Amino acid sequence: MDSYNLHISASIGIACFPQDGYSPELLIKNADIAMYEAKEQGKGQFVFYEDSLKEDIDENMTLSNDLYSAIDNNQFELVYQPQVDATTQEINGFEALIRWHHPERGLLAPAKFIPLAERTGLIIPIGEWVIRTAMAQQKKWQEQTGKRLRMAVNLSTKQLKMADFVNVIEYALLEFDGDPASFELEITESIFMEDTTLMLNQLKQIKDMGMAIAIDDFGTEYSSLSYLKKLPMDRIKIPKTFVDGIGHNEKDEAIIVSTIVLGLKLGCRTIAEGVETEKQLLFLKQHGCEEIQGYYFYQPMQAQKIEHELFNYYKRSNGLICLPAHKITATYQYYM
Repeated sequence: MDSYNLHISASIGIACFPQDGYSPELLIKNADIAMYEAKEQGKGQFVFYEDSLKEDIDENMTLSNDLYSAIDNNQFELVYQPQVDATTQEINGFEALIRWHHPERGLLAPAKFIPLAERTGLIIPIGEWVIRTAMAQQKKWQEQTGKRLRMAVNLSTKQLKMADFVNVIEYALLEFDGDPASFELEITESIFMEDTTLMLNQLKQIKDMGMAIAIDDFGTEYSSLSYLKKLPMDRIKIPKTFVDGIGHNEKDEAIIVSTIVLGLKLGCRTIAEGVETEKQLLFLKQHGCEEIQGYYFYQPMQAQKIEHELFNYYKRSNGLICLPAHKITATYQYYM
């Protein structure tokens, strides 16, 4: 009989008498809450119970319940952030970003509810709604301008784990007579931390349809260069965390330059997110970054604002969709 060495770790939640409860049942319940927090922090840790943990759980449970009715009640909205050619400053496309107009809590950013949607599985219908809504909007804009404007949407690994996810894309393309060559799906490096066989196969099928694949927040999660050889990617997105270091952090600058060179060697375009200053723009242009996304040019905007401000300008500008920096950014800070 073969023998194996087993390495076991534990996540521990701790509740103390009497401050965390007087009864065994309450102490066990609160210790259980602390244990799940230990797992959330990366496992193999211990966490002491605090009242704030229960408050977070109660809030998340309430939000999770509200999420179930959010789609049916039309509480979600997409806003769109332009992606700009670094040299010509022409808008090449948009990234679709979801917002939740909660009836009691007001406007909620994705960081507030997307993790909940992933844990509950609601990311599947929400993600499908995003794809269909963005594709319909892209079709409308392409007809308005006569220009092939790229539309990018973010994907969750939960969506890529769906056996029929490719069918979701195909049905949306058929429904809206979509242009796969100008539709882009953004994934994060977290894909490399999962069982990648199914997801890579799905991405390759999507790529075969003519769609583009982008890696979002490159270098911030799990950078495995060996997986880059397998991934059918077209664009690398340089995250804001590195862009913020331009001008005062040489290591951030070195990572950016290396990423641009890597993209060039792999045949991928590069786009920098979170660009807010002229110094950042000039550095990125100097080192060959091809596209820019950030508040220096435009914040995320509602569709009607884009049509009113950008496309009306487009009709008067010989076919270039571009405006001087800062012309309209301040108006839409509500949609950050």
